[in-house]
Amino acid sequence: MPRRRLRALATVPLVLAAALATIAPAAPAQSPNPPDFAAKALNILPPGQNGSLFGGLHTADQIPLYDGLTPKFDSVSAADLDAFFKPAPFGLGQATPERVETPSGHPGLRIERDRFGVPHIFGETRADVTFGAGWVTAEDRGFLIDLLRKPARLGALDVPGIDPFAFASSFRTFDPSPQTEQFLSSQLGLLEAAGARGQRVIADIRSYTDGINAFKAQGGVPFDPWTENDV
Repeated sequence: MPRRRLRALATVPLVLAAALATIAPAAPAQSPNPPDFAAKALNILPPGQNGSLFGGLHTADQIPLYDGLTPKFDSVSAADLDAFFKPAPFGLGQATPERVETPSGHPGLRIERDRFGVPHIFGETRADVTFGAGWVTAEDRGFLIDLLRKPARLGALDVPGIDPFAFASSFRTFDPSPQTEQFLSSQLGLLEAAGARGQRVIADIRSYTDGINAFKAQGGVPFDPWTENDV
C-alpha cells in the first residue's frame, strides 16, 4: 500500500487504511509551499484517486502510466521514472488546481486537487490538516473505510488465522464485543499517560474523525459517527 505523507501542507494520494495506519506529526505552514525535503517524490495509484462506488475522471486516469510500467518488470531505469510515475511533491508548485475545497467551520483549511484529483491539504493549524485528511479520506474512500471499519479491529487484536482485509472483502458481518472496545479504549489511556506527545496524537485522531464525520454529515444521510476506537 502506498504510504501517505502528512504535514502542514499535505499530499494525500491514498486513504488512511481504516484502523491500520498512523497520522504523522504536522507543523503550521509558513508559506503556500513549504520546503519538501524529498529529492524527488513520485508515485502511481492504478485504481486512481476516485475510490467511490461511482466512476469518474480520476477512476482510471493513472492506469496508462501503470500499464506502461508493468512490462518493464525489473528493467525500470531512472529515465522511466518521470515517464511512468506522476509527481508527488508537497503542494502543486506552479500548477493550477483542478478544484479547490474549503470545508465550512475551518477557515484556515484549503484543499487543492491536482490534475489527477489528488488532494493537497493546506492548513494554518495542525488541527486544520488532520481534519482535512479525514475529510478527503471520507470523500475519496468512504466506502472502503466503512467496509474495513469493524474488521480492522481483528487486526488491532491480532486474531490468529484471520486476515482482516480478506474478512472485509468477503462482506461478512462482524460485531465487536464490549471487551474489544474496552481494549481499544485502553490504547487511548496509554497515549494519555505519555504526556504532551500522547495528548497531541489523541488530538490528531479526534480532528481526523471530525473531518470524516463532517464530510458524511453534509450528505444528509444518517450514519454511525466515527470515533477514536475506529482509528
